[in-house]
Formats: sequence, C-alpha cells, structure tokens
Amino acid sequence: MENKMKNLPFIPQDILDDLASRFIINIPEEEKANMVRVCFQIELAHWFYLDFLCSHKEQKQDKKLPSCGMKQFTSIIFQHVPFLHPQVPNLDKILEDWKQYKLSVPTYGAILISENLKSVLLVQSYFAKSSWGFPKGKINENEDPMHCAIREVYEETGYDCSKGIKENDYIDLIINFQYTRLYLVTGVSLNTKFQPRTRNEIKCCEWFPVEFLPSNKYQVEAKANLGIGPNSFFMILPFIKPLKRWLKEFERRKKDENKPSTSKSTTNRRNRMQPNFDATPEAPPSIEKDRRPRPKSTSEEGFKLANFEIPQNVAVPNIYGSPAPPTVTQALPSGSKQEPRRRRLVFENKNFKHEEAPTTPITILQRQPEKTSTPITLKTVAEQPKKSFSEAFAEDAKKIMAREFKFDKQKIMDLWHRTMINTAKSGL
Repeated sequence: MENKMKNLPFIPQDILDDLASRFIINIPEEEKANMVRVCFQIELAHWFYLDFLCSHKEQKQDKKLPSCGMKQFTSIIFQHVPFLHPQVPNLDKILEDWKQYKLSVPTYGAILISENLKSVLLVQSYFAKSSWGFPKGKINENEDPMHCAIREVYEETGYDCSKGIKENDYIDLIINFQYTRLYLVTGVSLNTKFQPRTRNEIKCCEWFPVEFLPSNKYQVEAKANLGIGPNSFFMILPFIKPLKRWLKEFERRKKDENKPSTSKSTTNRRNRMQPNFDATPEAPPSIEKDRRPRPKSTSEEGFKLANFEIPQNVAVPNIYGSPAPPTVTQALPSGSKQEPRRRRLVFENKNFKHEEAPTTPITILQRQPEKTSTPITLKTVAEQPKKSFSEAFAEDAKKIMAREFKFDKQKIMDLWHRTMINTAKSGL
C-alpha cells in the first residue's frame, strides 16, 4: 500500500482543499458513514477536476495539473480528508463494493434513429480508445426513467429528444446483472449537429447504418463494411437484433396507416378499437325487416299450398320420383261432410306424363317365428319321474367326466356326500 501511495500523481494542496470543501466535507453526517455515498461524491469531484482544472487553457506547461484515474484520485482524497484517513487500509474493498453497487443502479438512454429508419447514432467515450455505444446513464434517486433518458441524451449529444420520445417504445435488457432501458426515438435528421454538454466524457457522435452493425462478436464482415471490428461494438451487441425487429414492425405499421382502407371489416375494426362514447347507441336491426319474403308462385306449374282434395285419376309423384297410382275417392253418404284434408305440398307439372306402376310381383321375405321351448311350470316338474340316488350320482359323474378327462377321486367323494345330504333333507 505504501508503494502505491508513493506512485500517486501530485495535486497541489489548495486544489485538494477546494475539491474537498465543494463535494465531500459538507455532505450530511448519515452519508459520511456510508462509504458508497462518499465514493459517488468523490466521482463528482474527479469529473470536476478533469473538466475544469486539468483542461484549463491558461495553465502553463510547467504548472499543468496531471490527469489521473478514479482509483488514484480516490486514494489522494482519502489521504487528504481527515474523516476518511482511517479508511485508507480498506480502500480496495470500498472501491470494489462501490463498483458492485453501481452495477445494480439501472441505466436509461435512447436510440436516435434517422428519418429514413436506416441509421442510428452512436457515441464514443472520452477515455475509451475505440468502443462505441448508445447515449445512456445511471438514474438519480427519485428520478423518472423517461426524464433520466432525456437528460442523459442531452448531456452526451446536446440533442433534446423530449418531443420524439414515447413511453411504450423501448428495448430493455439485463446485461451483467444491470438493467438497461433504451427508448426508441425516430425522425432525427442526419444533418443534426451534435454537441456534448459535458466535458471530457464524450469524444464524438457519428451515424452508423443499422444493416452493417454486428449482432455478435464473430461477425467479421463489420470491419469490411465499417472499418471497425465487432469488438468495438460490444456495448450495443445485445440490442441490434431487437432493434431490427422493431424497425420492421414500425415500417409495417407506418404502411398500414398510410394505406387507404377500402374494406368494411377494417373500418369496423378501427371503430371497435376507438369507440365513441358520446354517440347514442344505434337501434338493433329489426328481424321482420331483414327476413327474406317467401316466394309466392302464381304459375300453374309452381308450388301451391292450400286445403284441397286430390282429384280423381291424377298421378301425384311420390318421394322417390316415380308416379303414384291414381287414387279413387269413395262415395260419401248423403248428409255427411267430408273432413278437410291436411295441408300438403304438391308439385303440379303439366308436362308430367303418367306411367302405369310396374306389375312385377315383389317378393317379401317373411321372418320365421322363433322356436320356443315349452314353459316350465309346477305341473311339468311334478310330472317328471323322480330319480334315485344312484341315477342322480351317475348323471353328475358323467357331467364331471365330460368336462374333465382327469378327475379327482376327492371331488367325486365330495359330490357323493352333498347328494346324500340333499336327499336326506328332501326326505324330511
């Protein structure tokens, strides 16, 4: 640790006092006990030191302040501030805990898309050699996500995207246990001049065609198309595929909106999606009005539905199409009334010629009556001759022999005992 302290760059005492009074000493007491909150204040002091003190134009070459990283600057501040000096031996653990906490803080930003939907804006960090990414940053405490995205885009690019940003158009992913959400902002002109509002944070802003951006680190053709290897886009690789899918869907929706709707179903669908609650509801269509009227035929060959009598010697076609034999009405006695026939649907056709029914006799297969055995009654049972014990035993033995060729003597003895018992009971 002592060797590391000796290799630290020299920062004048008055500058350290100014930085400590601006960002560290005057913070609340509860934040002084939290080393993570102290590291965030030291980070602000480091940015101020790099932006306004190291890059000052009036500095002479002999008195130019040295630039340093966050770890070296934190070590210098811990040695200079009295209440932080006891924590110098634990500095490595404090910085590691602070980095882990930073990964848990969500980041929000935006993807600026050109008017032709073919290019996106990427920014390059001031300290990064060749890495490119979308403008984004960590959210502040109690800050709205959309407000954070607008603020970060304005700080890193100088472009105000508050008019084009939409709450529901975004891509969110979890990368290295850190939640990142990028809002999609369309309609940005390619001639827009971008000017970062922060010092020593963003080096440059450039447009890149979406079709040439790699979606994984193995797409070496990106270097042939863009002149930059895929490793330089490692921060945007997970967002390229979702971005291309969203652009295709956006183009399809845009074409559907510009396309004139001629079909009635499309109009009804839009009306259902955008209901008008102020309009009075329409009355339901009447059933009688939409019902199709029944055809009424006045011709002699059409359908007729009425109460009528079938005249004599008129052939009426049956359901199979062949003409039915003519019917003959019986004479009614005088004074009696003929009952009205039921409504029937008759097809009258003058061109239909009557043909006599075929006289070929039809053979009908009659079902033969089943043979039934004589019913068993008490009389028939009494008439049967009584069998002796030996005859009954012989019949049972024959049944057993017919069922089993190999019979057991024990079975026969058991059958003989049961027969004797039954005979004795019947005798009683």
